[in-house]
Amino acid sequence: MDDLNAIKEEISTLGYKVLILRPLRVSLHQVRGRLGFLVVLSSDEADELLDVLKRGLHYIVDMEFGLHKQLAVFVIILKFAETKQAVIYPVYYHTNLEWFIKDQGKQGLYTFFSTGVGNIIGEIYLGSHKAYLYSQYVR
Repeated sequence: MDDLNAIKEEISTLGYKVLILRPLRVSLHQVRGRLGFLVVLSSDEADELLDVLKRGLHYIVDMEFGLHKQLAVFVIILKFAETKQAVIYPVYYHTNLEWFIKDQGKQGLYTFFSTGVGNIIGEIYLGSHKAYLYSQYVR
């Protein structure tokens, strides 16, 4: 959590209003043949996220990598330049699932946002699956 707050401070100094999401759950998930991280949010966080997403059409994705035991952890940073808003949230997967990302993520990776009831309320394209292969960071 300290990492998220440090990133928030850094982005705030650039004039961004920052929303930190604290997912209830994160898992790998496929929707219509596309692989991504299913990020389950509380209803309050989901409402805040939707407010940001409906205002900003264009975004830049940044990412920070970390390894925690057998979890590959990525902090995703979405920056919406026009509205000067940013969203920060963690995604992760067990390192023994890297083969699955290599195999199924060829169309790129996504974040699928959901609430506890299971409906997908939004999605973000994260870019190439190769950026999310933990093995390229631990050599």
